Amino acid sequence: MSIPKVAICIPTYNHSQYLSLSVSSACNQSYPNTEIWVSDDASTDKTPQIMAELCKQFPQIYYHRQPHNLGIRDNPDWLMCQTDAEFIIKFDSDDILETNYVEVLVELLIKYPQAGYAHSAVKEIDADSNLTKIRRLARVEEYENSEHSLKALLKGYRVSANIIMYRAEAIKKINFFRNAPSNIAAEDYYVAVKLADIGYGNVYSPKILASYRSWGGSQWSKQRRIGELEASVKIFQETFTSAFKKRNWNVKYLEYHSKQRTLESATLLLTYKDLSKEEYDYILELLKNWGDSLALRIQILLLKLTFYADLVSKIKWWKCQMKVTIKNSFLVLYNRQE
Repeated sequence: MSIPKVAICIPTYNHSQYLSLSVSSACNQSYPNTEIWVSDDASTDKTPQIMAELCKQFPQIYYHRQPHNLGIRDNPDWLMCQTDAEFIIKFDSDDILETNYVEVLVELLIKYPQAGYAHSAVKEIDADSNLTKIRRLARVEEYENSEHSLKALLKGYRVSANIIMYRAEAIKKINFFRNAPSNIAAEDYYVAVKLADIGYGNVYSPKILASYRSWGGSQWSKQRRIGELEASVKIFQETFTSAFKKRNWNVKYLEYHSKQRTLESATLLLTYKDLSKEEYDYILELLKNWGDSLALRIQILLLKLTFYADLVSKIKWWKCQMKVTIKNSFLVLYNRQE
């Protein structure tokens, strides 16, 4: 019996400091029939030089440098279309795979032919590769069918990290990532919903099979969350609504969860101390997409009061600081005259 081919697809852009470690972890898999595809999205750092050395060391690498930047959605999409492998892994170029990652997840996808993708527990690491925590799902079942998966996804993307092995046959049916929101926090979520919608479940291993790097600072985190909120609104309004209507499921149930998710995300975002007035107004506009209701009006009013109370607090703090500064300046001048 032939061994299924697996392609590890690594889209990269200006990750030269992590690239060697990431690609090497993909190349050193215990599973025998593995090929590595790397697409450099017109990086401006030392990525080409590093990849030239890695290609000499590992003959299973297929490296391509894009002539211009395709972006966080189109570069992975292009890359995953290049292989004829039965299973495809979308793997970020700053993360790390354990040597048995492919071996464990291929076995699960073979065991459950209706699973469209496989995922596992991971280590979370920081910019310096220090362990920050272990990410595991509170899930006991190995396989989750499509109907269960679709309902579970209402509460968010149900994986430990965006390190996923896809069944090529399944992801081709939804045109890869082509129709996904162009947002790093929502592409995989969209794909998971679409795969559940067309009848594919998923499998999960509680084994720690990879390291997921979390870094970038509060500003990056804020922009990611705003993008996630924007994309979630779109996914609920379009993808989930279509899936529910197709099954004659109660759309009121969907509307309840969509409002809850959006309000929770917005409330969390509004706790950011560096949120601008423009960002704040944009978040409220996203909330209004769910239609007018008394509950929503009350929630928006509370959010406004929270925002302006925080703004008043900031102004008071700055006034106090200015008074202290002016007082100190006068004291310095007075002491000089003495």
